[in-house]
Amino acid sequence: MRGTYYRYKIAYKDRGLVGLEKRSLRRPHNVRKSTWLGSKTYELVVAFGKAHPIEGKEIIHATLLMQGKMNPPHTTTVFS
Repeated sequence: MRGTYYRYKIAYKDRGLVGLEKRSLRRPHNVRKSTWLGSKTYELVVAFGKAHPIEGKEIIHATLLMQGKMNPPHTTTVFS
């Protein structure tokens, strides 16, 4: 609680009311970049997703795995 007070006090002293505004809209320092965009994997996932729009990422992952066409990415990286 005390730390928050002093943080706001310093921000107000340095920048005035502007210093008290939220800064959460700024870009994060570390931004992940997709490593498989533009690859054959990406094309297969997108094609399957467009052909089966109601299927979720778990079904897309399992189907591509059963087809044996590729080593699909983890379900957390597959989007529907």
